[in-house]
Amino acid sequence: MEPSITTEQLLSSEYVYCMSNKSFHPNILKVGWTRYNPAFRANQLYTTGVPTPFVVEFLILTTHGRELE
Repeated sequence: MEPSITTEQLLSSEYVYCMSNKSFHPNILKVGWTRYNPAFRANQLYTTGVPTPFVVEFLILTTHGRELE
């Protein structure tokens, strides 16, 4: 059985994400980190003038998002 995540760990968690966008070349991916849900970040990026939405391809939950990115 895997250990459960404590509330403290969850509150200090960060995400490293990889996103794609069909408006970009297929070999170009957006990699970044956030303290919020990466789907929320994808919606923020969609409002930056890109004609198609970003798709979260994968994410990693970590306490060291900035360093891991």
